[in-house]
Amino acid sequence: MSTDASSPHDSRLTIHDSPHRLRLLLAYDGTAFYGAQVQPGRRTVGSELEAALARITGETVRVTFAGRTDRGVHAAGQVAHCDLATALPDDRLWRALNGVLPGDLAVLRLATANDDFHARYGAHWREYRYRVWNSPVRQPVLARTTWHLTRPLDLAALNAAVTTLLGEHDFAAFAGQGLGGGRQQARSTVRSVLRAEWTALPPDTPEPMGRIVELWIRANAFLPQMVRTIVGAAVEVGLGRRDSAWLAWCLRERRRANVPAPAPPQGLTLWQVGYDEVGSQKSEVGSIGRDTDY
Repeated sequence: MSTDASSPHDSRLTIHDSPHRLRLLLAYDGTAFYGAQVQPGRRTVGSELEAALARITGETVRVTFAGRTDRGVHAAGQVAHCDLATALPDDRLWRALNGVLPGDLAVLRLATANDDFHARYGAHWREYRYRVWNSPVRQPVLARTTWHLTRPLDLAALNAAVTTLLGEHDFAAFAGQGLGGGRQQARSTVRSVLRAEWTALPPDTPEPMGRIVELWIRANAFLPQMVRTIVGAAVEVGLGRRDSAWLAWCLRERRRANVPAPAPPQGLTLWQVGYDEVGSQKSEVGSIGRDTDY
């Protein structure tokens, strides 16, 4: 059996006759979601995805995510897994899911994975991107995906600030949900930042009147609100209110009270998640992408 020649799928279809683990690559506009994780009485990415899977398969499904994005945070490359007993071929399930999911959530790729694949614990790194619209005038087209700052940001100062975060550090000062109180925590706040870089991009608009300033940050894992808090602190440096050594001092002091409030959520996107791909999946359908990042 083969797929339509015009579709972007792998021509192999896996037909299941026993329980199996499914791996999904997701994208969503987080504006109307209360985050990724299921929350009683709230519209979340998890609740919509689990409801869609239940509608199609008749099964009660629990979805595990690689990253727990907060309310209003977007994703271009969120990874999730779940266990299903359905005999539906992967290709049909992929099409059915995208047929019933709301317009602000899509399954980009779907794969039957090895039973030991774990979206969260198997991830080697996560990468987020945060966008600032730096202009004296707001741009409504970008309002759902950027933080608007009117004062000019110094790109060199922004990069000097985040360079001090590279490597393994205790990021308690940049942690939310009570993890940055300066006391010894049961949960480790040590993380390893592998990449942190700001870049300036021209907006795709006919009258730019500003620029997009974007942080790319990759780490083995992130603490709650860690990226947005780093952005909020780096902006203080980029606006000339603090020097670049201040972020290193904040790291050493380990006190959340020393650092500004997190940047707003709409500028943040979970961009991609990295795994060891050797033998991690048995089949795949969906859009073409970077195997090592999915």
